[in-house]
Amino acid sequence: MQPSPKPSLQGSGLARLTSTHFCSSPILGVGRRAVLFDAYGAGMTRIMPTPRHLGIISTTRADAGIYRPLIVEALRRDHAVTCFVGGTHGSERFGRTIAMFHDLPGAEVVDLTVADADHASSVEIAGATLVRYAEGLREHFVDLLFVLGDRSEMLTATMAAVMLNRRVAHLHGGDETHGAYDDKFRNAISQLAGYHLPALPAHAQRLEGMGIPADRIRCVGALALDAIANRRLPSDEMFEAATGLRRDDDFYTVLFHPETRSELTAATQVEIVITALKALDGSVLILGVNCDVGSDVVAKALATFAKDRPNRRLVPSVEPDIFYECLNRTRCLIGNSSSGIIEAASLQCPVVNIGLRQAGRARAENVIDVPFDADAILQAISRAEDGDFRDQLTSVVNPYGTGQAASDVLDAVAGWMW
Repeated sequence: MQPSPKPSLQGSGLARLTSTHFCSSPILGVGRRAVLFDAYGAGMTRIMPTPRHLGIISTTRADAGIYRPLIVEALRRDHAVTCFVGGTHGSERFGRTIAMFHDLPGAEVVDLTVADADHASSVEIAGATLVRYAEGLREHFVDLLFVLGDRSEMLTATMAAVMLNRRVAHLHGGDETHGAYDDKFRNAISQLAGYHLPALPAHAQRLEGMGIPADRIRCVGALALDAIANRRLPSDEMFEAATGLRRDDDFYTVLFHPETRSELTAATQVEIVITALKALDGSVLILGVNCDVGSDVVAKALATFAKDRPNRRLVPSVEPDIFYECLNRTRCLIGNSSSGIIEAASLQCPVVNIGLRQAGRARAENVIDVPFDADAILQAISRAEDGDFRDQLTSVVNPYGTGQAASDVLDAVAGWMW
């Protein structure tokens, strides 16, 4: 029998999954015996935790690359992993990022993407995501689901999980972003989850202040730094095919999203940014927006700015390893992405962070904060390219960790549940 199509945003019916069904019960057993060796070569025997079936919920490109180290480490420990991939991952408008999950041998991928996300608003996509995850999670059992961050699609997917009585662990709770409605979504996800894996001690304290028991919180750092530490260097050909630039080109990287809690409209915000970009003398690589209120306005303005200009490249999305190489090679990152706050310091990349979207987040000395003012943005870019400023980045310390989060996450979960 042919599967039914995915539900349209205009429809109300549930659809069958388009992926192969994988139904399981908890994997039971007494454990596996492992021989470990200390620094002097002495053997020690211990019983390792029984493998379990873990699930991850991914709804946008924003979390896809971050999850990869956790998936790889879980598979290395012989856990079964199912990736419930939904939200905007199937949308051409946002780069059809479901492909990011196709090179993870051993992990099952369940396609829960929204069928008409290319033409839907962020509110409609969030609602349709609830419907898709309600069906997908009902038909697939896992021992624990990981959710991450603060996206609206992640919130509705988490709601589906909780309503189906699934156990949920939240990564990156307790953070703050004053300039975006993500703050409210993140806190709502934290209240829904039963286990908490924040990045920083301050985040853990904030979760305790929300009434979450301290014994359900474990500070682990940021998984994105694991991804950087274990990244694969793309070839020159791969880099050029993905970005339209040569690896040794002199270029700026722009990653800008609408500030959703601002007195300025999205149109005014992006107009100020483009005014500054027009004054730059190098090539400009623009990466596409996420799905937010106002993102269509920003996307159209950036497309117009890049149109018919060979030194201005607009790319909906790139693979994580390509993105990290962009940060490694760029003159500076311009915009208001969380990657400028969390990941860029590990690559000694200078960042011009515009507006208040990331206000409240801890940051390293590589970040220069500026308001929505074209002259201020250009002055910050000039400072970011200054030799003395760049020299100090060689000793910058990333407050989000050193790239060991995946192991800490799985150790914490084993201690809580198994």
